[in-house]
Amino acid sequence: MVKKLWGEKMLSRILFRREQHREPSEEEVHDIVDSKRYVDQVSTEEVRLAYLRGEEVIFPVCYCKIDMHSCFNIPS
Repeated sequence: MVKKLWGEKMLSRILFRREQHREPSEEEVHDIVDSKRYVDQVSTEEVRLAYLRGEEVIFPVCYCKIDMHSCFNIPS
């Protein structure tokens, strides 16, 4: 079961594409999320294929601490 909003949206988009054969609008995605229609309707194989086809993507985010002194050559 998906517990994060990004997962709910992903499953909703996949479900919408399967049913309507087009990309959903944000409003259409929100309607499916609110109704919980995506629950138990999208298989792990459909998720895998959506990523392989490029319909879904993951953007990793990395945060790191920057030392202003070394970055701008400011003497400490």
